[in-house]
Amino acid sequence: MRRLILAAAVLAPSPALAQAYQCRAPQSVSLPPAVQPDGPAYRARVTGYTLAVSWSPEFCRGKAARDPDNLQCNGQIGRFGFVLHGLWPESGSGESPQWCALTPRPSVQDLSANLCMTPVPWLLEHEWPSTAVA
Repeated sequence: MRRLILAAAVLAPSPALAQAYQCRAPQSVSLPPAVQPDGPAYRARVTGYTLAVSWSPEFCRGKAARDPDNLQCNGQIGRFGFVLHGLWPESGSGESPQWCALTPRPSVQDLSANLCMTPVPWLLEHEWPSTAVA
């Protein structure tokens, strides 16, 4: 049984397993421009959450790979497998809540500490949990 587990660990795809240990957060990170809502706030009773992740190699095959400032795709801080987007609130019926409170914004230290999990500063801010209730 131990040999089977060892074989599975050795043969398993490595990018998703190796992501955390090989990521190097940059020396400096800039706070992205403040996000502006592009529509009205929609409030709804939250009845559940969806854990949203994406597969970075697929995302980076597009035009994002040509952007030298894209930390997720340019290889400067590491290679990524799964990228965490966060827990997205869902409503029991109708549209899901959107454009809830946008404050407080994450600090530069918060962004740096979480870039190995979500290597896009604006995405981190977009998914940042707010302590304010909308």
